[in-house]
Amino acid sequence: MISAFSVNAWMYVIMTGGLGAFCMYVVYVAQLENIGELFPDKRGMAMGIGVGGISIGTAMIVPVAEWLSRSYDLMHGIAIQGIVYGGLVFIVGFLMVEAPENYRPKGWNSETLSSVNEGIEEVGSKNISWKQVLKTPAFYILLLAIVAIMIFTTGFQSNNSLINQAALGVDSASGAWIYTAFMIASGVGSFVL
Repeated sequence: MISAFSVNAWMYVIMTGGLGAFCMYVVYVAQLENIGELFPDKRGMAMGIGVGGISIGTAMIVPVAEWLSRSYDLMHGIAIQGIVYGGLVFIVGFLMVEAPENYRPKGWNSETLSSVNEGIEEVGSKNISWKQVLKTPAFYILLLAIVAIMIFTTGFQSNNSLINQAALGVDSASGAWIYTAFMIASGVGSFVL
């Protein structure tokens, strides 16, 4: 919502691409961690459903964002989206449940999981503090890789409607709907995986 008050392109990029993306990433990581804790016996399936739901939710938002951009001037459309999304995050925050300490589903025996891993040597499975992590070269290599991947995928996704318009010669509404189909396919892929 704050990005709607941008007075120049750099401020908009910093607010939306920097601050907004950082906040979304923090919420995303917290959601996945909580899903893993709530469903330790079916983590992959639960996270696939979560990521699929997020992708399909994103798919539904794109045509609404395109309509808002057409119906209002761009900055008012962005402000309205920010208010609506912020309100939804606030409401959903009260509905989310944190997994109880050492939660295990009824009848699930975590010993069966460890028996599958017998004979596999654990390499580098030590816990270190965040200060020690910052001293390792591997952290910075991983950080740069994640940033590069996120820049590419976020850049592709945020420009997908424009790419569709240029490549296929369609209007903005059709470009948004094509992007919606792309995100639904991504969501279905997450469910399947």
